[in-house]
Amino acid sequence: MSSRRLPTRLPILPTVALAYRDCWRMMFTLHAVLTSAFLILIAIAAVAEFVPQRLWDQQIAGEALSLIQDAVWVVLLAPVVIAIHRFVILGETTRAYSFPVGKPVFRSFIAWLFALKILAGLPFDLLGLLQAFGLSLGATSLVFAVALIAAAGASLRLTILLPALAVTAPGASAVHALADSKGQKRFASSRSLLWRCCLGLSPLSAVSSCSGAASPSPVRRR
Repeated sequence: MSSRRLPTRLPILPTVALAYRDCWRMMFTLHAVLTSAFLILIAIAAVAEFVPQRLWDQQIAGEALSLIQDAVWVVLLAPVVIAIHRFVILGETTRAYSFPVGKPVFRSFIAWLFALKILAGLPFDLLGLLQAFGLSLGATSLVFAVALIAAAGASLRLTILLPALAVTAPGASAVHALADSKGQKRFASSRSLLWRCCLGLSPLSAVSSCSGAASPSPVRRR
């Protein structure tokens, strides 16, 4: 991963235009991969419907099921996320969905994608635990706010690790990701929000939202 400093201010309009352009090109160029992702999300949501509601409502069983759902989501959609990163960064076109489980880089990508997904949901799990212990509203709010800020900061600084792993960049590691993003949380946050807003209009994102499988934190059926 490069040690080059990122710009302190993000050019909003050029970045939005670039995000929309890449999204438009991606929808047509990676149509086979995105179609596979669409079907995977539908399948995950369909399988979840067969799990009895009483299991989702139980504290321990519900958390375990949510964790399993997240793990399935990460494992099956990791090839799609990698294909998108490689398309945006390298201009490489992935013609079909593939699952290169034998490659160490692919396994590392899955592990970090799952770790970031869990990290994003930890503050909300902690909130439920604090409420279960009956702590006061003030104490619960304070602890939750601190945990949320810490998790968001760590997640934003580690987001550059995923594209680095996807393109097999030399030295791609959590240590280098944290070092390269030091003092750049504002830039990373702005970039992440812009891409979410732009890509949020895509059909794949719509299916993700409807199925609940692509949420950043464990989502329990209600």
